[in-house]
Amino acid sequence: KNALYEILTEGYYPILAHIERCECLVREPGLAEELYQMGVLLQVNSSTILGENGRTQKKFINNLLKQQRIHF
Repeated sequence: KNALYEILTEGYYPILAHIERCECLVREPGLAEELYQMGVLLQVNSSTILGENGRTQKKFINNLLKQQRIHF
């Protein structure tokens, strides 16, 4: 979070790609919300939305989609 915060304060908009692969985010979905609130852009693969990467990841991403937290 600290590195992303520093990037944001420099005026850049970081894109955190493949968040479904970050086990720490899947285990603690509140962390994804924190990153979103900081201004980090979140990206996921369409295959995860379709469930091709497992139920846990699909559920995690679908919850974020319902909250309109996914950018790409």
